[in-house]
Amino acid sequence: MKKRMLALSLAMTMPLFSGQASAQVRHLYLAATDGYHNLPDHNTYGITPATLAAAPYRKVYMRGFCDDVDGTQAVPGCANMPAPIIDVTQGDDVFVHLRNIGNANPNAPVDAHYNERVLMRTINIGYAEVPWHAHGWHFTRVGKDANPIAPANQKQEYTVHIGSGETHDLITKFKDLRTTGSYASNSMISTQGSGLNEIAAAWGVYGVDPAAHDNNLDVQWYPIHSHNDYNVTNNGAYPGGMAVLVRASVAPPPAASPVRQRGSAPRR
Repeated sequence: MKKRMLALSLAMTMPLFSGQASAQVRHLYLAATDGYHNLPDHNTYGITPATLAAAPYRKVYMRGFCDDVDGTQAVPGCANMPAPIIDVTQGDDVFVHLRNIGNANPNAPVDAHYNERVLMRTINIGYAEVPWHAHGWHFTRVGKDANPIAPANQKQEYTVHIGSGETHDLITKFKDLRTTGSYASNSMISTQGSGLNEIAAAWGVYGVDPAAHDNNLDVQWYPIHSHNDYNVTNNGAYPGGMAVLVRASVAPPPAASPVRQRGSAPRR
């Protein structure tokens, strides 16, 4: 009788996004893949067992890609990974998440706070190249294949091409995008299109720019996804497949320290 490694892998059947009315996709959560604490020579931007030094960012996410043949169909190679054991058969719809945040819900977004630096490691465990594209913020590629990239060679990007077997370490500073002109719903409009409202008014249609833009935008949502469009589907149904949401918000205030009344003695 086979024993399933439930402590190491958890297979779920659910849509990629909550409330998504489309085809189901099978999600695999891998809990035993935290590679950050075992990488050599990463003291400059990582935490190693030797130093246990505090890093200037928060590590929140690890992500893996399975092969994308005909959408999100798996190929037999996806079943041949080392521990944890993954039970995958050819033709299954599979989306693999590798996480180090202890959260078994593959629907959970990347949760960041404004002006926070977040390290995301992307891992391609298939054979097809993945053009991984981020909306909203640029990232800086600081490592490749468990080796740091020299600061002089680092640059800001919003698309990284992840080849078969490659890993890329990306640090993103999630700056506040709520200011006028920094997000799609309140972008700066070119004056070249200033006459469009006059044309629309002649047809009985007119556009109005609402006031108080920031009132409902305290939380910013942006997608990160494969730019191979069919990979962002579940058997052709959009959205799904290789996509994840980033939720950026104001950091909560620090917890208040307990206040001891003047003259009172501490409890023993």
